[in-house]
Amino acid sequence: MVLAFMGGLVLGLLFFGGLYASVDRLTTAKYPALMMLGSTVARMTVLLAGVYLLMQGEVRNAAAALVGIVIAKFGLIYLVKKRASSLRRKE
Repeated sequence: MVLAFMGGLVLGLLFFGGLYASVDRLTTAKYPALMMLGSTVARMTVLLAGVYLLMQGEVRNAAAALVGIVIAKFGLIYLVKKRASSLRRKE
């Protein structure tokens, strides 16, 4: 169960970090809709496959992985807000 939780943290960082990177590059993309579609499909594929592998047929492992994903989400939100506020102070 601990392995599933840690794997969920990694999957969450990959998923939401990838989302942040995709949105950040959206303004400079030649085909933004295609880039977002590709990014979404890739991120969802990795996330779902990862949760499936971490589950090992146990609902408890799936729940632990999902808790890890949610914690990673809130962690990244905190870091992005902190970075944005420090950038505003420099201006």
